[in-house]
Amino acid sequence: FTSVLDRTQASMQDASKEAGQLGTTLTVFGEKVADASDGAGVGSLVRDLSNEVLRMRHSLESLSSQLESSRGDIDKLSNELRRARDNSYLDPLTGISNRRALDEALAEQCLLTLASNAPLCVVMIDIDHFKRVNDRAGHLAGDRVIRSIAQQLQASVKRQDVVARYGGEEFMLILPATPLSGALTLTERLRTEIERTTITTGIPNTPSLKVTVSAGIAQQRLGEMPESLTGRADKALYVSKQSGRNRVSLDQ
Repeated sequence: FTSVLDRTQASMQDASKEAGQLGTTLTVFGEKVADASDGAGVGSLVRDLSNEVLRMRHSLESLSSQLESSRGDIDKLSNELRRARDNSYLDPLTGISNRRALDEALAEQCLLTLASNAPLCVVMIDIDHFKRVNDRAGHLAGDRVIRSIAQQLQASVKRQDVVARYGGEEFMLILPATPLSGALTLTERLRTEIERTTITTGIPNTPSLKVTVSAGIAQQRLGEMPESLTGRADKALYVSKQSGRNRVSLDQ
């Protein structure tokens, strides 16, 4: 970006210098015309002035070309910056929102519900016995499992909902304008679909895998902050794990 600015500034300085020279030339031209005694002298002055105007024209054309080139470079830089910003909010393994994006989205939704009084639920989801997957099939197979579940979650929610990788084998759903009953229905459907899914590892001599998930749901209380809401959903998830896994629990 600095390079673009430097090139543009240099072209503008050149054009400014040419404009200054043309101004001086016009002043001298006026004085010489006033003193000229014959047509031949005036003709010579006009030719000199024409040359100066032509030089100024070339300088302005060069500036215009440089400005057009700079605009293209700035557009390119803006797009690259936008992509970099977007990528900073995505989990590299799954392509869904990462923890940074999740924290910002949850804080925003908690504030919005204060103004709208609409229900807001969060769901914590954990892959059951994930360490066994890594131990038995390897970490590449474990990555495939995480990606597969992320894709299932993303494909099953509404556009306004947020699906994020919370960390490791944990995910979180943010469900705006969704009451506890609706969140329970959605999460139970997801749990059942995941339980029925066979995940191919894509690794030679490694069999397909079947996994289950446990989940905990909490609905925001009046004026509740994100940390408290997330903590209650996590407690509900813990209840699911302690109760045998592959189930959904509510924190009310």
